[in-house]
Amino acid sequence: MGCCCHHKEEEPHKCCQSGVKHLHECGCKHKEKHECESHQCGCGKKSKSFLSEKSRLLISLATLVLSFCISREWIGWIHFPLSDPSWIAVILCGLPIAKSARESLIENGKITAPLLITTAMLAAILLQFIYLANPEAAGGHSHSSYIFAAGEIAFLMALGEMLEEYTVGKSRKGIERLASLSPQKALLKRGNETVEIEASEIKPNDILVVLPYSEIPADGVILEGSTSVNQSNLTGESVPVEKSAGDSVLAGTFNAQNRIEIKALKDASQSAIAKMIALVKEAEGKRAPIARIADKWASYIVPAAILFSILTGMFAHFALGKSPVESITRGVTILVVFCPCALVLATPTAIAAGIGLAAKRGILIKSATALEELGKCKTFAFDKTGTLTTGKISVRKVIANAPFGESDVLKYASSAEASSTHPIAHTILKFAEEKSILPLPSSNQKVLPGFGVECECEGQNVYVGKPDTDELKKIQGGEWQTLAVVKAGGKTLGYIAFEDNLKENAAEAVKSILKSADCVMLTGDNEKSAEKTANLAGIKTFYANMLPDGKLKAIEELKKNGKVCMVGDGVNDAPSLAYADCSISMGNLGSDIALENAEIIIMNDNLASIPKIFALSKRVILTIKTNITISMSVNILAVILAAYGILNPVTGAIWHNLASVMVVLNSARILNSSKNS
Repeated sequence: MGCCCHHKEEEPHKCCQSGVKHLHECGCKHKEKHECESHQCGCGKKSKSFLSEKSRLLISLATLVLSFCISREWIGWIHFPLSDPSWIAVILCGLPIAKSARESLIENGKITAPLLITTAMLAAILLQFIYLANPEAAGGHSHSSYIFAAGEIAFLMALGEMLEEYTVGKSRKGIERLASLSPQKALLKRGNETVEIEASEIKPNDILVVLPYSEIPADGVILEGSTSVNQSNLTGESVPVEKSAGDSVLAGTFNAQNRIEIKALKDASQSAIAKMIALVKEAEGKRAPIARIADKWASYIVPAAILFSILTGMFAHFALGKSPVESITRGVTILVVFCPCALVLATPTAIAAGIGLAAKRGILIKSATALEELGKCKTFAFDKTGTLTTGKISVRKVIANAPFGESDVLKYASSAEASSTHPIAHTILKFAEEKSILPLPSSNQKVLPGFGVECECEGQNVYVGKPDTDELKKIQGGEWQTLAVVKAGGKTLGYIAFEDNLKENAAEAVKSILKSADCVMLTGDNEKSAEKTANLAGIKTFYANMLPDGKLKAIEELKKNGKVCMVGDGVNDAPSLAYADCSISMGNLGSDIALENAEIIIMNDNLASIPKIFALSKRVILTIKTNITISMSVNILAVILAAYGILNPVTGAIWHNLASVMVVLNSARILNSSKNS
């Protein structure tokens, strides 16, 4: 099977077929196909081994313990340290590191942490052979084994890598939970018969039967029946949602009540849940800008460590008068403690934990950059309809201009809105249906972004949309919040007044965000409607009568004071979502536009999730900075101690890997944080 990912060769990534053994051809410079379960370019491919990673670590640990006991003369051993059991740890844990270093340097031309680790191991082994050749030069190290030091370095590095993979693997549980929701079977209706098929065989417009207490196999619309749908696995909503004919349903949700028939709108590969799984997996493989900085530092630290190691050895011998073995020992120790492993681990472990926790909470983050940028945002710009408000707009009143009646206004309005997906269009069509008014045949429907819609009907141009300023002054009188004017053949037939309610937790969410960032509202609605909604939400600054280009200009102006996050419904806010530094889409679980344009998708339409993901982003950034501080501080102190001979290769390996373990454990705290639950 060819690899379905398309990562650049310099980007570490997890294969999107994770957990499935397959032949992998990726964009890196490996010359042969290889079988893998998880692959990180530039770090060496992981191929099938006769020993599992845990087995290698346990065997290596046992040999190191045995070696330690032998060095303390607690156990008798022949030809020690040449026959040191630590050689097993060097082979099991050290050879993969050396192989990784060779591939990174020769095949990809990259200087990486494994190169420095390999150099340190080789130097420790060389030091042992120098001692064996001249025991008197050992300088008090006659009972020490530097093979043990090399094995310990290899073991601790492999242990640190396993801890990293454990943290990343734990964070992937949110992704695996999504993947487990993908239905496997479906009941296809063919005439009067129902046949079972694979969910992957579903095609658009197929009629599917969904039995009670079973998964819904495809994104679709209910044709017959009504039921309660449990969407908690996908959105986190604890209460099932009532659904009836005409309502949309999503693959992976659970039919909790009655038999229904649905028409599939997409095939399995294009369902919302399939796209969500793909997006989160893609996000796991993308690195944040701060990660690239850490990589850059690592590329400088490796050659600097080698140079400093040589200088330390020369200084100890020529300036301090230390023996050659002691001088070499100090130089080797520098190599061991200087390795930037903790620095390299600092970012990916925290990012993986953050993305995994968000997925578990029903929040999809499309890239590590989005998670990082969100935490830096100084302003949150909210759309109104469908974002701060419920989006469940209702018709409050129809105002007809004589000689036209209410039925004329609704007849032409529903004709123009027949093919529109805007919430107002749905409201008009539903209200007209309740009044038993059917749309007229129409053609040439056009959406006028920021204005409304128009079409050709009965030989006339029909327009439904925003009234101009004069019309608002004439009809509104300060009473109506949201109005749509209906025109046909150049005549104004009348107006439709709407009302929309603020979401239950909107004010609380805004209040929480205002503790660390500003909030503004951008809406295409009129001044009165915008003012009322902004006041109810607790937003002091709002912009009304905004067309799409006006929203872009407003965001551009807001950017002068810092990074801006746009929060919209993913439908008519696409340009703004794309232009902002970070973007969040609300309430469009099955919207392709939401998935494509927003960088963060909140699947449960819950505004309370925004301050939570904002806090999570800040926590991830703080964790990364803390990790970097830990790694740099421990390394600098270790270098000083090594230069003075306080640390040797053995104790230096323990000290150095202590930083790596601290970094991984610090990142793992994100997954266990009650603040983000």
